[in-house]
Amino acid sequence: MNFKIFCPLCHWVAKSQTIPILCPKCDEQSLLKLRHYIPLIWEDNNTLSNYLPWVVKDSSCQKTVSIFRMKELEQWVGLDQVSLLFSGFWPEQEGYLTSASFKELDAISLFEWIKIAYKNKVLLSSSAGNTGRALYHVALALGEPVIIVIPDNAIKDFWIPNQANGNITPFLISVRNGTYQDAINLANRLSTEFSSEIVTSGGVHNIVRRTALSFPYYYGVMKTKEVPKHYFQAVSTAAGAIGAYDVNSELIQMKYTDKRTAIHMVQNHPFNPIVEAWNSATHKFKKLSPIEVKQFHNQIYAKVLSNTNPPYHNKGGIHEVLSSSGGGAYSVSNQEVKQAQQKWHEFATVSLDPASLVALAGLIKAVKAGAVQQHESVILHLTGGGLEQSINANKLKQIIPDVSVEKTQVNHAIAEVAHYLSTIH
Repeated sequence: MNFKIFCPLCHWVAKSQTIPILCPKCDEQSLLKLRHYIPLIWEDNNTLSNYLPWVVKDSSCQKTVSIFRMKELEQWVGLDQVSLLFSGFWPEQEGYLTSASFKELDAISLFEWIKIAYKNKVLLSSSAGNTGRALYHVALALGEPVIIVIPDNAIKDFWIPNQANGNITPFLISVRNGTYQDAINLANRLSTEFSSEIVTSGGVHNIVRRTALSFPYYYGVMKTKEVPKHYFQAVSTAAGAIGAYDVNSELIQMKYTDKRTAIHMVQNHPFNPIVEAWNSATHKFKKLSPIEVKQFHNQIYAKVLSNTNPPYHNKGGIHEVLSSSGGGAYSVSNQEVKQAQQKWHEFATVSLDPASLVALAGLIKAVKAGAVQQHESVILHLTGGGLEQSINANKLKQIIPDVSVEKTQVNHAIAEVAHYLSTIH
């Protein structure tokens, strides 16, 4: 193997050929990290399958992201150098992720990880929307089974290809009047019930996911030939932002650079537990009550940014990333997001997804607060966009869930999943 996986807390190292989710000693106290044994920078490394040794090599999954600059946007925000890292569908800017989300990189990596680590088990994932849609796209392309659990407000964005590669199709469960947390809870129950047949995606703790989501930052550095002073991204669990920090750490360790990128995380008010913890005097992370989760989830524009349990104090997690990088955390209102959306459409034809607009609004807020100086270089990661364009160009169709349940109808969901599993074994 040309990489190692280790625990940053106790320094345990995973055995060769294994890709675990958690350290057997520290469990969820830490986030496992990856280090390459070979130089990280390759001139021709344009796709995810060249970046990670475990990802699917199928030609239909040779996807990448794009990076470019827009003078009109730079003038608007008042900065000299803003590189837009776009993870979505925008062919004119060389963006070809048909699911229109950076989570497609995550999905590609997950299916190969399942084959390596869990043989014939079926992947199970809860999603606020974008991860589920990306998993559906990739599963169809590869002919792989997957069980996806979403809150029903995410259904409107489930546009998928017309054709599948084989007879196996994904199984989609929606939770009526549910939140992202309700989808997580149901997925956890299904995981317990079918532990011998399915495996969960592992969330932010899965090094496979975080490394896949670190690819855009790496790609941006490779293409611009510069390590940026600042990196902005909207966050829920912050897997992508943590991944960006980890890549920057590797580049420093390999002496490619001595520059540390300040990682900036943006959330949608009032669902902003990371921001509140970071701005508090004690940096204590406050768990939201079920009532707050429901209330805040209903209020925010970017509903995919609604994870209630991000790895804030874990070793290698959010607090460490923000403090070590000299970054910041920002909360933007729906009004600020809508203002950013209106301005974006003055100089771009492709629509951004809500999380990308949150990131853009966060950059504007940070500049106004003096956190970014005019001459400093910035990478703004737009984690999704171009869904409408992908629908038209790729002839995507909107689907309905295979089963829709109340959050209390666990037994009904179990019965439906049992039937699905029986059809694919």
